[in-house]
Amino acid sequence: MLLKPPTDSDADSPGLPGEGQDDTFLPAAIAPAAVPASAAGTHDPIEIPPETPTARILAGEKSASRVGGDEKAGDVVKGLAGRGQSDIGLTERLTGIGLQGSCLLILTLLALLAGFYCARAVLFPIVLALLLNFVLSPMIRWLRRRGLPPIFGTALVLLGSIVLVSLLGLALFRPVQNWYAELPAHLRRIEYKLRKLREPFDDIGKVSEKIDNMTKVGNKAEVVQVEIKQPSLTFAALNGAGETIVTGFLALVMLFFLLAAGDRMLEKMVELMPTFRDKRRIVEIARDLQVGMSRYLMTTTLINIGLGACIGLGLWAIGIPNALLWGVMATLLNYVPFLGACAGAVVVFLVGVLSFDSLSYAALAPAIYLGVNVIEANFVTPTLLGRSISLNPAILIITFTFFAWMWGIGGAIIAVPALAVIKIGLDHHETTEPFGRFLGE
Repeated sequence: MLLKPPTDSDADSPGLPGEGQDDTFLPAAIAPAAVPASAAGTHDPIEIPPETPTARILAGEKSASRVGGDEKAGDVVKGLAGRGQSDIGLTERLTGIGLQGSCLLILTLLALLAGFYCARAVLFPIVLALLLNFVLSPMIRWLRRRGLPPIFGTALVLLGSIVLVSLLGLALFRPVQNWYAELPAHLRRIEYKLRKLREPFDDIGKVSEKIDNMTKVGNKAEVVQVEIKQPSLTFAALNGAGETIVTGFLALVMLFFLLAAGDRMLEKMVELMPTFRDKRRIVEIARDLQVGMSRYLMTTTLINIGLGACIGLGLWAIGIPNALLWGVMATLLNYVPFLGACAGAVVVFLVGVLSFDSLSYAALAPAIYLGVNVIEANFVTPTLLGRSISLNPAILIITFTFFAWMWGIGGAIIAVPALAVIKIGLDHHETTEPFGRFLGE
């Protein structure tokens, strides 16, 4: 009679014999008492499936016995038995891939990158909707606990968000329209006021031109100038506005269904898992990811709004016109690491040059902008967020550059939240945890 020992998956199922259970839980047909005493030394051997840990341990014992005897086999068995999956190094896991597997992995990554770039019109609204789902889902759960069905709560939250964004857009429409209409005149005035800063460079250019004229020999060839007309700013703005409207509509529709679905998608994923251990693990990962990203994105959004309000008040205090517009700009640019603060400081400096006669007084605008950013980056954000989702600055720059190349301005804005999502996902698996630590500080 062949007895099949329980596998690891059997141990996870309730009611089946596994590790830690005594013989009283065995069925009567295979209990130890069912084996006759007379056949104690002649019964058939137990058949062990080759894929189980016990078979691997026994295989290691036999291999070691051929090399160095029973004592060495015992050491191998003890080492294999006491060594868990978490103790195996990352290098040992990756060296088994081989050259062919490595090439296949590289080609797969390149194909994915090309697919992301070509499908940016479809993928960007999906990613944006997923990130906004992390931000708004706590509100939906709060309304559901108070008796409001998810679909009505989703409609209420989305309508409220649309109304707030529309009111803000109406408040900013007139200043943006005026600046856009007067942009050529503003640029000429800025160039005129900055001429003092250009005088040393103009002198260097004149000296270089004289040296070039002295070294020229022969007749001067006639230069034919060709003028290439670029599309007007109005055409570019209308073209970009149409694409933005389509992207926003797709993201809004997808966000509505994600919020209305609630936990149903998670329940569907749990049903696909074969064992209870896998079901529990997928629930833990999903909950940690949702809680961590909701906290990160909500806190970051509130910090950015507060930063924009402080910058707007500071610019208003020194007499910068349209301070609300520049405060909203600071809020949006703060989602872009490092480069957003630099770009915002340059913009408010040019606005200060346009608004004041003194360059030293105009320099107060970028000083206020950068000062508030320094306080936010070194004191406010570490205090509120801590180091739970701290990201490597070098990886941040690489991610920002990649997303900006792949998906434009929208990709640059979602680069940091997307990287935070990837890090949280990597931290929840033993095999990928080293990569998660690599993305952090």
